[in-house]
Amino acid sequence: MPCLHALDGSQRNCLILLDQKNKCETIGHLHTWYLTSRLQSALAEQSTPILINAGLWNSFIERRIHFKQSLKQKDSPLYKIHKLYQTINERITSLSHQYNAANEDVIQNKYLIVQSINDEFYNSENTVTEGDYQVLLDYFTPFDPEDWSIYKNGKGFYLFVPKNYSSQNPFTGFNIESLEKIAYPEHSPSIYFDSVVNESIGSALPDFFLTYNDLPDAKMTYAWNIILAGHGGSNYKEMNDEGIVTWNGQPIIADLTIQEFNDFLDFFEFNVKTHLLHYSCCYAGGNHIPLIFREKQNQPYNYAIICDTLTDAASYCKWTTLLPSTQKKFLTTADLAYDATQNGWQLPLTPVYHWNDFFNDIATIDFSIGSIERLQEMMSSITYSIIANIPLLCLPGTNNFFPLYGADIVKIDERLLALFDKKDLILQGTKTILLESSSIKTGLVLDHTDQFRMISIKPGDALHYIKKLHATSHIDLPSTFWQAQYQYYDKNFILDECSFPQSNDSLIFKDIDASENELVLKNVIISQQKSHYIRLFFTVNDIAMMVVAYKPGQAEHIETATIQEVVTLDAAAREKYENYYLSLKNSVFP
Repeated sequence: MPCLHALDGSQRNCLILLDQKNKCETIGHLHTWYLTSRLQSALAEQSTPILINAGLWNSFIERRIHFKQSLKQKDSPLYKIHKLYQTINERITSLSHQYNAANEDVIQNKYLIVQSINDEFYNSENTVTEGDYQVLLDYFTPFDPEDWSIYKNGKGFYLFVPKNYSSQNPFTGFNIESLEKIAYPEHSPSIYFDSVVNESIGSALPDFFLTYNDLPDAKMTYAWNIILAGHGGSNYKEMNDEGIVTWNGQPIIADLTIQEFNDFLDFFEFNVKTHLLHYSCCYAGGNHIPLIFREKQNQPYNYAIICDTLTDAASYCKWTTLLPSTQKKFLTTADLAYDATQNGWQLPLTPVYHWNDFFNDIATIDFSIGSIERLQEMMSSITYSIIANIPLLCLPGTNNFFPLYGADIVKIDERLLALFDKKDLILQGTKTILLESSSIKTGLVLDHTDQFRMISIKPGDALHYIKKLHATSHIDLPSTFWQAQYQYYDKNFILDECSFPQSNDSLIFKDIDASENELVLKNVIISQQKSHYIRLFFTVNDIAMMVVAYKPGQAEHIETATIQEVVTLDAAAREKYENYYLSLKNSVFP
């Protein structure tokens, strides 16, 4: 397995955040914080250099100004959430003094405080939205220009270098001499006009990074770890030129076009020494990976690449909501921290991304087999734990991406199936199946106790055939076969036979008699639509049925789909269904 050998000297780190079109995370979209949450944490930590376009920085500053001015309006949602946060902390301080004066049992005192706060505040009356809470974080994120060296290149990009970082790395690797120092980084009108200059990051990279050509003997004694994040998917635009309407559409990866993203990758291949490039955006995996990397089959990149999106699906930022909300029903003792200035416990607003931990950990990785196994755990510092955000790794000198999944997840691809040939594939203790293969011609046996999930990771629209699926526990079919979050494409599964124990709780099978308490379904069609509707057809006890269910794509933690329809097919509909099943199967085996 290829790996990076003999990394000379130390490593340098940079977080690059792009909202280049200044559309997604402006003050007009306060509840969008995919990039803002990363920026908040990086500012609070003061451990990582940040390269961003001026528009994103302008959004952060304008949100803070908006919040501060909203505090003068006592009927505004932002005033109310600020007041709630203040009141909770004042009450926690009061209780801290009360309990600590009465008893020296600090551990129990903290528990008593949490119970009191839950009783007083964590109810529906005080519920706040995640969006309002995130804007609260904008306001409370500590930022003092004296803690940073801040520069711009005159092309719409800003570089923030923490003085903590430069004191540890006097030679930062940035081309500081060619940049203009920013005197007033919180003056929003000036920042806005800087953001109007809207060049691509590709043309800006040589302004900020020292290249081989800038160094003596063209030698670089350090290697870069780069985190890139932006919005992704596709862009569609119509233009009207004196009545002549034209249009164009193109894929977008981390706010870059295909050519811009290739230029970005090439810069870190040919101009600097790179250890790792991690990129994060919606729809970064799936179809976009071959679109970007197919041309690199003969000349792969010499650094490791991690894509944080498993397939054609949405990517999620990390966030936390400590105030009363649908996500936070109650506090625990782990949520409070001791504040010496208050001489009591407080409810802190802490960063959710741990950039320093990640960069320190990644510096120890050489992408050998043992280090890759450790890499899985390291990703939790910067990745929201959700199926769609299972990272994909491409090793240095290769061109193949593979998922970094945990012990209770299995990927079924052609390599795995080849090991079993005509024998049944038995999976024990598996909670999630990542299905890449188009056809499972042998039996698939699931020995499981918890609800498991089967997710198609084949790029684009996909059809998967399974000859026979048998489970030792009941399968809630609509909740088992479902899309990764906001998948772009439709996925279909067909099964010649699917068997599992009956359940009295099932809305679908409650009226079906099961011989020996086992349900045997024939000619199963499971159609997942990108709108998050799941439609099922099957025959059981010679009765043909259709089921329609819905599962919100943003709610992975809600395991159960909502049943919308359960309908028995008449003779005419049954004939169409059976013909449709045969047509799907024939498309797999023409």
